[in-house]
Amino acid sequence: MKLRKFAYTLVAATALGIGGAGVAQAAEIAPGWERYGVYATDGECQAKMNELASKIDGGECYAEGRGHALDVHYK
Repeated sequence: MKLRKFAYTLVAATALGIGGAGVAQAAEIAPGWERYGVYATDGECQAKMNELASKIDGGECYAEGRGHALDVHYK
């Protein structure tokens, strides 16, 4: 799923004519996924994803800016 989400980000950044430094700012969430929140540490992000395990089909924590974003795909 990480590769698919990166591909959407890259396509969006390319379409907007943004260079490599702007890719993180133009990040698009892949279809079917939602941004749940942004946490200070990866540990906090992972803990929240584990809490949601019964409600989600998949989740992903990744560094974004100064935090760790949690994107989820609901069942």
